[in-house]
Amino acid sequence: MYKKTVCGIMVTLLLACLFPLAISVKPTKGEWIRRVYIRADGSIDPSSAPIVTYDNVTYVLTDNITSSADGIVVERDNIVIDGAGYTLQGTKAYESKGVVLSGRSNVTIKNIIITKFCHGILLNSSSHIHICGNSITANDDAITLRYSSNNSIIGNNLTNNTWGISLDESSYNRICRNSITANEVGLVLFNSSNNCINGNNIIANGPIGILLEKSSYNIISWNTFIKDGLLVLDSYQNSVENNTVNGKPLLYLEGVSDQSVSDAGQLILVNCIRIRVENLNISNTDTAIELLKTNNTIIRGNNIIANDYIGILLEKSSYNCICGNNVMNSYYGVFLSYSLNNIVSANNVTANEIGLAFSYSSNNSIAKNNLINNGDGVSISYSLNNIVSGNSITANDDAITLRYSSNNIIVGNNVIANNSTGVSFIYSSNNSIAKNNLINNGVGISLIYSSNNSIYHNNFINNTQHVHDISWDHPSASPSINIWNVDYPSGGNYWSNYAGVDVYSGSYQNETGSDGIGDTAYVIYEDNTDKYPLMGPSNSFNTSVGYFVNVISNSTIKDFRYFKSNSTIVMHISNMTANQTAGFCRLTIPHEVMSPPYMVKVNGTTINFRTIYENRMEGISIIYFTYKHSNLEVTITSKSSSATILLLFVLTTIVILITIIAIILSKRKGRLKL
Repeated sequence: MYKKTVCGIMVTLLLACLFPLAISVKPTKGEWIRRVYIRADGSIDPSSAPIVTYDNVTYVLTDNITSSADGIVVERDNIVIDGAGYTLQGTKAYESKGVVLSGRSNVTIKNIIITKFCHGILLNSSSHIHICGNSITANDDAITLRYSSNNSIIGNNLTNNTWGISLDESSYNRICRNSITANEVGLVLFNSSNNCINGNNIIANGPIGILLEKSSYNIISWNTFIKDGLLVLDSYQNSVENNTVNGKPLLYLEGVSDQSVSDAGQLILVNCIRIRVENLNISNTDTAIELLKTNNTIIRGNNIIANDYIGILLEKSSYNCICGNNVMNSYYGVFLSYSLNNIVSANNVTANEIGLAFSYSSNNSIAKNNLINNGDGVSISYSLNNIVSGNSITANDDAITLRYSSNNIIVGNNVIANNSTGVSFIYSSNNSIAKNNLINNGVGISLIYSSNNSIYHNNFINNTQHVHDISWDHPSASPSINIWNVDYPSGGNYWSNYAGVDVYSGSYQNETGSDGIGDTAYVIYEDNTDKYPLMGPSNSFNTSVGYFVNVISNSTIKDFRYFKSNSTIVMHISNMTANQTAGFCRLTIPHEVMSPPYMVKVNGTTINFRTIYENRMEGISIIYFTYKHSNLEVTITSKSSSATILLLFVLTTIVILITIIAIILSKRKGRLKL
């Protein structure tokens, strides 16, 4: 009995000792799953929420809060919300807010971990709000200010959000000493002016560190960008000083003319003229070189490699030259937006998602670039009157794409071995595609609701499918109807799978004698026919006098030379295949290059040829001749030029003789006088 009594007393004492401990233990983290209000009268609603205040001024979290809607809704001014290191967590619900303030003033939000909301902290029409020392991660927007001014955002860690800090119609705010890391966009100002962005670490946000869009008179200073940078869209009179990008200066020039640029981690030119940008090495920023309303500038010989967004950007900029640069491993290699009359020439554009992009940009020349291994080689959208000529476009997904674009000229490009499509038309009409080599692509030309394009003198060789129209896959879609040849005798395109023969000539292909054009049409699909398919690939050769000689031949032309001194064309040719025994050449010769009549020699022997077309008003002649195949030298000369040379020689000789006789007679007269 005694033992039982002692045991009972011991159990009672033990329970009495444990009771205070039990009531002092904090609830399990994350137990609270509701929205919390701090009401205008200072009360906390609901009162059981894990927030405590003793003076209706300072509110301290005592536990984590999880909410499927908003987290903390602030309806009171002149207070401090201290998270004490606790977590405010959402479920990424649409328009959910971690902390939301609307029409508030003089509120401090500090020391909270905020995650998984649409907006981590949202200020709407609020002022004198202090957001400091918070860790805000994995939200759509970490901190959003709408119509809010005179606020400060200081010393926060913003990581892995879609947007780090977003200001919309918000001015006179201070954003200082924040760590803004690995967000999709670090900091955005839209229609926001007179803000101070100072001393922030902006690291590896992609594709943009800081974006200024329609935002002016801001101060951006002493920020450190690592694998990041600044993008300026339609924004002016900003002060951008003493920032670094990957340890090099962020060079921002506005209203400057006639200056050369030295080394930079990033270069931004706003309202500048006649700047020379040469021999820079810029990598691992967002947009390496940007021109905004900048004209007559030369960007040449730069290495622009591995930038996250754009290698070279022109916005509303004209009469600039982008020449001889290496642009590699960016999303956009070169991007022109609302820009006119620029030259993009002789650049190596490699391994970008889009090599050369043109949007709402007209009258630009895109010439002699090497575009290799990009997603899209050349992308033209909503643009007119651009010329894409002489480019080598190889091993891209799509070589040239036109979207909602008209009156562009695609001429003389080598479009070879691209995985998907050589030239794509998407809602694009009235363009000219001529003298291109479309070889070994998935599709030579793709058409989506695109009609009235002129497509001629192209070489379609060994593409998996020469032409594809969307209406084939979707019978309800309207087919595209285009023009696949010019009038006789100029002709259409060369198709490597054309099975026709060339026995006749003439507009109706019913006249005796070959002319280098197939006797029957090449049917592409319904209502799309090449009436004059070429019997050999077409090539254009530039002469020293600025005119092109067009050659259609079933031979390999290994060498073409033009000698202005005696108006002579020399070609070295060979058979295309081992078993080929007969060849032909058809030359379109401008009279400025060589006037008729002509003489044709093969390996020094004069041969007969046919003149298919001659028009002295147009100033061209078309001749056609055949030969037996081997390695041959073909020479074309002008008989009239030979006769002219002989006549000049004779006249010169006569003048010399007359001069000599006159001198002799003059001497004799002098002797007689003596």
